[in-house]
Amino acid sequence: MPVERKIAARDPAKLRRLGFSEEEIAKKAPRKSSKRTVTGVLTEHEEQKKVIKWAWRASKIWPELSRLFAVPNGAKRSQAEAAWAKAEGLRPGVPDLLLPVRRAGAVGLALEMKSTSKTARVSTAQTAWPQYLESAGWVTAVPRGADAAIKIIEEYMSRPVEVTA
Repeated sequence: MPVERKIAARDPAKLRRLGFSEEEIAKKAPRKSSKRTVTGVLTEHEEQKKVIKWAWRASKIWPELSRLFAVPNGAKRSQAEAAWAKAEGLRPGVPDLLLPVRRAGAVGLALEMKSTSKTARVSTAQTAWPQYLESAGWVTAVPRGADAAIKIIEEYMSRPVEVTA
């Protein structure tokens, strides 16, 4: 397939202009991936993406939000990749999002994202890590959905900035 056709393969209008029939377009058109589960609730992955997208926009207000990062513990991996990640130090239960920014006596903010689904549960390991982080001076939370996470981050970032000597 020529490069021009590869580029156009995602856009039905471009495919028509290139002379593809409707049948060919239907075969080539990308299938829409479901961002929602069967119940119509966004997945944890989609909720977390919304938080990261918001944080990049909100970093114009709070530049420190550019320090928010994800810990890819929940990523699907092959057995070999999982063994490799474990050997590199991957630990189960570490919160999904970490914001290492000091605010009002706290070292940072750690969020264990959950979807708004009624079946979303916190594992034993996901309970142990926040307890440890809190003892080390972090603020932790388990928001259910992007809106809850964004509210928690906004409240945290609105706290007084800690001045260190």
